[in-house]
Amino acid sequence: MATVTHVRTLDYVAKMLGEDPELLEAIVSNDDNLSYGASISVHTGPDDTITALTDDGIDEPKDMLTAARITTETWHAFLDDFVDDAELVARIKALSPREQSAGYAACRRMPAENLRAPVLSADGFGVRLTLTPKGIDPSAAGLPGA
Repeated sequence: MATVTHVRTLDYVAKMLGEDPELLEAIVSNDDNLSYGASISVHTGPDDTITALTDDGIDEPKDMLTAARITTETWHAFLDDFVDDAELVARIKALSPREQSAGYAACRRMPAENLRAPVLSADGFGVRLTLTPKGIDPSAAGLPGA
């Protein structure tokens, strides 16, 4: 394992990936979901901690979520298997597949002048249209386009 020289907070990673922060927290909170060393607890006070992710710690949930969203059935099975919060699972399942990403909801409410040009890309899972807020670097978030 390479030496870790920087980490990113879960809130920042959720923004980068366009995911619901609560969903990301639920996935990362179970030590069995990520490799050892992918997440780090940062103490911000005597009784306060936040979770931060290494680069591998960002790639692992991103890959998990991408693979899980192939079909509605695989997505619901993923939520049932990897998220222990039944209320969160029910809330996410109630949304349409497009709305299940926090990034979709945020971009939908955002004025067009605050969005980068849409990027159409193809990967092993099909064709994807990516909307990225101007404040997020697509390459840092692992998204197509610049």
